[in-house]
Amino acid sequence: MPTAHRALIWSRHDFRESSRLVTLLTRESGKLSALAKGAHRLNSPMLGKIDLLNLVDATVSGRPGNLKLLSRLTLLHEHRELREPRRFLAASYLIELFDPAFPQGRQDPELFDLIEGAIRLIDKCPLPSIPTILAGIELRFLRTLGLLPGLPGCRECGEDGPAMFMPKSGAGFLCPKHATGGEGSVREPISRWLARVDATPGKDWARLQSSEVAEESLTVLGNWIARAVEKQPRLRRLAIG
Repeated sequence: MPTAHRALIWSRHDFRESSRLVTLLTRESGKLSALAKGAHRLNSPMLGKIDLLNLVDATVSGRPGNLKLLSRLTLLHEHRELREPRRFLAASYLIELFDPAFPQGRQDPELFDLIEGAIRLIDKCPLPSIPTILAGIELRFLRTLGLLPGLPGCRECGEDGPAMFMPKSGAGFLCPKHATGGEGSVREPISRWLARVDATPGKDWARLQSSEVAEESLTVLGNWIARAVEKQPRLRRLAIG
């Protein structure tokens, strides 16, 4: 029975001469794979609609256990500005970051809403603000997964102060009382900057003033991300700039 889904075009690959194998990221069902038959043909109603991260209404049909068919596609929003190289690189990094959180068929409406909003921000923001916006998205990502403790205080007791340390695992900071030795120290402005980004609504990230510790803060945040996803994302350094 055909089912309709509001979805992002998550990935697409050529299939034989005229068709495409499309992965849809949906709010209700997570990732779905479907075959868009004849999508490359000039008379196809899907021509030009299966661009990466387009927001679509997709109708999928097929029997359980078989490859689904993408029988209808309505374009809801095309992110035209993502064709700019820096924006495209940032969006590609977000796909790399979020993809492991969506095993096939696993739904996560909160994460879907986050990535949908994140793509809209990257599509429209001033180019110099991309690193700050990516930092905000990463912090929201960690928080949504339950991996981000309160900032800027100690993750164990909440105590805040000028002397803070990086834990050996996980995210957040440790105060001198809970640091066990061997942790690297973190300058107070770094924890403050990350806390400020985390506390700022996403629509205002682009207006945050630059900070002399932004680069160091992004490095700290990158370590948290690598621990959360258990690898160093390949595109992060390029996307952050």
